[in-house]
Amino acid sequence: MLIRRRADHVRMPWANGRGETLELAVHPPGASPATCDWRISVATVSEPGPFSSLPGVDRVLLMLDDVEAVLQVDGEPHAMRRFDQVSFSGDADVALTAVSSPAHDLNVMTRRGRWTARMRLVDLTAGLSGADPRALESWLLVAEGTARVHDGTQTADLDGLDLVRLTRPMVITGSGHGVLIDLHQAPQT
Repeated sequence: MLIRRRADHVRMPWANGRGETLELAVHPPGASPATCDWRISVATVSEPGPFSSLPGVDRVLLMLDDVEAVLQVDGEPHAMRRFDQVSFSGDADVALTAVSSPAHDLNVMTRRGRWTARMRLVDLTAGLSGADPRALESWLLVAEGTARVHDGTQTADLDGLDLVRLTRPMVITGSGHGVLIDLHQAPQT
């Protein structure tokens, strides 16, 4: 069972130098946002400002905290509250134009043409039984509350911002909400 604990996440500066992010998982290991195939991270946003330009990368962003924020993507505003998500190109002109208080957002970045990502909010009290069989990689982030994961041989307890790689079969129970992150190879054209 591969678990990335909140205390072990790597702090990294944003490419534009305006803030920092916690890197939860990256492939291949040690790759930068500009060279990775995919990356899962949590950023702290506390004031309006531009996002880093990441050409060739597709992004999915999900607001983790109960705030009111506006993300502008190529001039189109996206009002965001807790657990709202938006997908956009790393080539786009993106800026946070408003945020009611400091907040965290979950970012999944994928190399365009190689990988795609999908995020789904799940109620941990309803339980889960494992990964999407079509995904090459599946991860669960505990967004709020706690989770208990059992893979048939091991059991682990997870807290907020802990991340676990899902395998099949796996039983997950808990309280609060999690975010399932499914990573797929991009269709070959």
